[in-house]
Amino acid sequence: MSAPPEVVFDRYFRSNAISAEQRRIYQGKLDLDQLQPGEAGILEDFRKSINSMYDRQRSRVLAHGRHPNLHFDYVRSVDVNALAFRYEDYEFVGLTKALVDCVGSTCEALAGSPVAFHTLGLDAPDLQNRRQVLTLLFALQMQFIGCHELGHHFHGHCSEPDNPSALWEEFKSDVLLTTEDKIDFQAREVDADGFGVEMVLRNLIAGQPRAMALELLSRSAGYVACDDAVLTAFLLSVGAFFFRIQPAFFKQEKIRGREHPPGAIRMHFVMQNTKEWLERNRANSLTWATLDSYQRIMQAVAASLEPIKERTAWDAQTEFLISDAGRAYLDLLRNQVALEREKLNGKRWELDESNEESRDGSRAPA
Repeated sequence: MSAPPEVVFDRYFRSNAISAEQRRIYQGKLDLDQLQPGEAGILEDFRKSINSMYDRQRSRVLAHGRHPNLHFDYVRSVDVNALAFRYEDYEFVGLTKALVDCVGSTCEALAGSPVAFHTLGLDAPDLQNRRQVLTLLFALQMQFIGCHELGHHFHGHCSEPDNPSALWEEFKSDVLLTTEDKIDFQAREVDADGFGVEMVLRNLIAGQPRAMALELLSRSAGYVACDDAVLTAFLLSVGAFFFRIQPAFFKQEKIRGREHPPGAIRMHFVMQNTKEWLERNRANSLTWATLDSYQRIMQAVAASLEPIKERTAWDAQTEFLISDAGRAYLDLLRNQVALEREKLNGKRWELDESNEESRDGSRAPA
């Protein structure tokens, strides 16, 4: 490789691989030395953790016949966004500083909410408990966003032959909705969300971080409903993310003109992905994954975030979901996910079965 990943990451945003408008929005790699020491330390620790995970896993994965050179970093930008792209010899995931700030304020609102604490089965929050819950929710939300972007790589969305260095942006303006059908783009977002669920739950429920999550939730490892507690924290965090970033309006008649499904629709599929993961790995926790649990979690999200985000559009999306038109749309989107997977089958990454670490019975993320 010609240069360290940090250098290539920064160089991408200054190159002609992206448009002049994108270069205006995304101004290169974020210099953490320009932040306050406490904030810089938190972001640096998270970056090291993600890149360490990438380093451990790269030998298990084949991307078009080679082991991918993955790197995670932050982008200097006031635009709230998460990015996935390929450049030179690397596959990158980037989060803008504005997105990190959005995640932070969202999780602070949750960690300061008695309703959210009650949903987690905790007593009224004191300062120590708030710090612990904030730490957990922030980590879960950041991990899900990062794994979602990694899913765009893994499922072949970043391997388009017409522009191999294209920038895959998580958020695009839905202000000017068109009549153009973008259901294929929406399906890829749902597919990447499913990858994010798979990766985070594999790490959180079946991996070593489970013990730390329980400690932050003031639960012992012997707590009888420990999986339920961390599952609630996960869905509370992801639900808050989708609730916070949703547009202020919802137009049912133009839903197929959006590049991303509305937040309530994405959370519907996240819940479905969670239930499917539990069926394969934690069948005894399926009794927790009910409509009542989901509604309780989202009611807590809305109550916690309403001071900074109105729920009008979310309620409109929820009403659409249970309508005949909404159910037809969900069926269409579900079928389109299958079609996109088939279409991109030759571009998807896969586990390297020749590697000894890949013969442990684990499966490629769906």
